[in-house]
Amino acid sequence: MGPSGYRAQLIHRRIRCGVVLECRVLWGRLMHHQGLGSRQLLFLGLVGTIAVGSCTLDEPVNPLPVASSSGGAGSGSASSGASQSASSGSGDPGTFPHCSSADEPVCVVVDDPGPVFGLASDLDNVYWASGSASGSQGEIRKALASGAGLPMTLFANRRVPRELVVASGNLWWRNLGNGVGDGSIERRYDVFDASVEVDSLSGGHLAVGSGRIYWTQPGSAAADQIWSCVPSACVPSLLVLDAGVVTQLRASPTGPVWMSSFPDGANALFTCASESCAPKAIISPTTDLATGLAVWGDEVYFQWKSGLNVCPISAGPCVMPGILLPSAPSDVVELETDGVDVFLLRSATGLGGSIEKCSTFGCLQPTSLAHSESPEYLALDSHHVYWFAPMSHEILRAKK
Repeated sequence: MGPSGYRAQLIHRRIRCGVVLECRVLWGRLMHHQGLGSRQLLFLGLVGTIAVGSCTLDEPVNPLPVASSSGGAGSGSASSGASQSASSGSGDPGTFPHCSSADEPVCVVVDDPGPVFGLASDLDNVYWASGSASGSQGEIRKALASGAGLPMTLFANRRVPRELVVASGNLWWRNLGNGVGDGSIERRYDVFDASVEVDSLSGGHLAVGSGRIYWTQPGSAAADQIWSCVPSACVPSLLVLDAGVVTQLRASPTGPVWMSSFPDGANALFTCASESCAPKAIISPTTDLATGLAVWGDEVYFQWKSGLNVCPISAGPCVMPGILLPSAPSDVVELETDGVDVFLLRSATGLGGSIEKCSTFGCLQPTSLAHSESPEYLALDSHHVYWFAPMSHEILRAKK
């Protein structure tokens, strides 16, 4: 069989299994809607189960070599075994070239950026918080996303900066502070100008979106509080008095979304309205809910029961999450999404660490964008995904 025959064989399998997988995801999402009767749900379940069972993924004989990963909704690979990779590097120091064009699959944006404690990006720049893990001061730095030029310090002498966010056309970050009430939230509004939006804070998380700032504050010994205000005219408003121990915080069009942990080891996923907050559980407390949370529009993506799942935020308790990836890697510690794909950061030590993606329509297995030793922090722009590689001490970039 010639190359065209192998290509046709691969396309046939991707179409057949992709349709089956989309049916399975659709089945999961249909379970959220209350308008379907029990007989309809039973029928859809039987059809979905039979369809998924019919999708076999035999490895094609002598498949065509793949130089780079495909983008968009068809990110699932039809080949068996390891995830399809877009890069030829191993992730060792010096493996990847310095960025010189937008077409490089994987490249180094910044060599030796100093200690990195947070990462964000827009179309032109990549930003990071620098300093020391226990030091009293830190910096907000930036470099061109193209890799050209030298890094520069935007703001020095910050009180332990963390949690960088690009939202509403601005760069935001949280200063953890050196003591109780010594922290703050800052917003960059010009090249070298920043304003303190919220002051006298202690520790916590930050999320910005849809015209609101959300942050956590320590409450009682075993619980955090969630606060909110409108940027540029911030009058802090207490939304949640007892949110549990908040491990992740995101902003949605309707309000905050957060993951809380409890003393028994269970985690839960909550949301509420941005002003009159009555917390409701999207996923009730369970030990099957893992680290990793991403929000796009009215959908939240998370790891549950060893899979990558999606639920509507505003529809109430999520009885049957949509399944994007039935068996997600166990070492995923961070998720980000652009509404087209969900990006997974796997932090396994050694060459097991990687940056991968799965379509928001579902994938048979993640597509590997790059192998990277113990990667940290994910950031996205419209064309690339960025992360920090602490072993090689580089900020890297891969094509989506």
